[in-house]
Amino acid sequence: MSLSKVKTRDYPITDPKRGINYVKTVTNTSYEVRNEDKGWLLVMSSGSNMLVLVPQLSVPVGSQIDFFRRGAGTVTFSPQAGVTIRAEGSILATDNTAATLIKIADTEYLLVGKLTS
Repeated sequence: MSLSKVKTRDYPITDPKRGINYVKTVTNTSYEVRNEDKGWLLVMSSGSNMLVLVPQLSVPVGSQIDFFRRGAGTVTFSPQAGVTIRAEGSILATDNTAATLIKIADTEYLLVGKLTS
């Protein structure tokens, strides 16, 4: 009897040192999502409005990046040229709301969470 291999993510679900997801606080008014953000929780913390630019990333389809809005400023997601974001809205609705960006094709992403237009 042999055991079959199970495909796992190519990044850790939790940080073995902290026991939680990787967390990064972003305070800039503009932030461009990077390949290195895959598997992280980005805490968008600013008193000003923030713009999250989504370029074509070279991460595998199925990769996810989580966002959490902390602060009074709005957080708006904007696709860069050649990128499509499928979503109900493009703005994190209120303070203390979250969204997840999921790559579903080479240039296409799904944005799910508490969003408004």
